[in-house]
Amino acid sequence: MKKLFLVSLCSLFLIAFTAVGFASPLMDYSQGKGALDVSIKPNSDITVESGGSTDIDGKHGNLDAGVTYGLGKEWAVQYRYGTADAKKYTWGSVHVRAQEFNVLRKVDKNVSAFVGATWVRPEFNGSISASGDTTTGYQVGLIGVAPLDKKTSFYGIVGAGNKISSYEAGLSYAMTKELELNVGYRYAKYKDLEIKSLDRSGDYTAKGFQYGLTYKF
Repeated sequence: MKKLFLVSLCSLFLIAFTAVGFASPLMDYSQGKGALDVSIKPNSDITVESGGSTDIDGKHGNLDAGVTYGLGKEWAVQYRYGTADAKKYTWGSVHVRAQEFNVLRKVDKNVSAFVGATWVRPEFNGSISASGDTTTGYQVGLIGVAPLDKKTSFYGIVGAGNKISSYEAGLSYAMTKELELNVGYRYAKYKDLEIKSLDRSGDYTAKGFQYGLTYKF
């Protein structure tokens, strides 16, 4: 599955350099242009690696949300927020909150590069509840789109940094000029998360399908 999505992403970026038409995510960075995104992740698969590997189910209702705002001259800024909470088990549950602030630069009509800062905070809720330290880091990446027709686009996002690595691929359908429906798959790995009060640290991976809406203004 991972190899299939990586191949799809590579194909996307090759196609996107010559593609034209309606596209998602936001690629118009004219001053004042923007987009609001909200996605629900109903069935994420989560893996915790801390002295071993444990697979658990994600909590229903995990979400991603973000806003992208054009600055003009092919520049934009972006804020993204996401949750990766596990279901509650007999031993408790793990919650993760992730934030990104990115600066975007158009590379081509349908391809952008970005660089940004990341903040990830874990929490453990069980017989003993504890909040972890906020892990800060950086990331770089690419965003691309490949229009399939006037209303449908294939999109991909790939990012890598010292504390987070992720990729996302999906389809976007324009229901109106401003409103789009998105269906995609997202993988995110959060590295070296710490809960010092429990003397625990490790990596946290969340992956699965997501469904959302994008409003462009």
